[in-house]
Amino acid sequence: MTKVVRCACGLDLRDADEENLIARVQQHAKEAHDLDLNDEQVRAMMEIEQ
Repeated sequence: MTKVVRCACGLDLRDADEENLIARVQQHAKEAHDLDLNDEQVRAMMEIEQ
C-alpha cells in the first residue's frame, strides 16, 4: 500500500514503507522550508494512494 504526502509547495512524496516516507518528508521539510516535523506530524499528513 503506497502512502503519499503532498507538500504545499507542490512536491508529492510517495513510498510503500512508512518509515522511509517519514524520513524523506522530514528531510524535505527541513531543507526546503526550514521546518522540523516529528513523526506524528508527518503521519497526520499521509494519505493512502488509490
